[in-house]
Amino acid sequence: MDSDLRDALGVLERLVPNMSGAIGEEDLQALWRCYLSVEKSILFIKLELDDEGVGRFVNKKAYSVPDDRQAVAFAAASLRTGLASLGRGDLPGSLKPLRESRSYMRMLLRRKSLASRRQLAADHD
Repeated sequence: MDSDLRDALGVLERLVPNMSGAIGEEDLQALWRCYLSVEKSILFIKLELDDEGVGRFVNKKAYSVPDDRQAVAFAAASLRTGLASLGRGDLPGSLKPLRESRSYMRMLLRRKSLASRRQLAADHD
């Protein structure tokens, strides 16, 4: 789990300096893989903590940022914080920043998916 998160952080940190505000298609695929790694790790932590609580609603506005680069940077910062907590053995303390990282990625991926669907619909009209 730790190595998956470190790999995801490395990808996010490589994406940020190369972005000029918007994420490209190739980088979008890398972001999906990062998102899945973080989501999987959250599930494993919840399993380890025996935390089977109902999923929390995400305030979409709190994680919506003006540009893609900023969303990826915030996701990386939260992931870095979550990894530091994991490194100290603080599983409960790692959940919040990992969820924040996941939420920034989720909102970005959601926005891109919606934009792609709109573009397809416009192309077919």
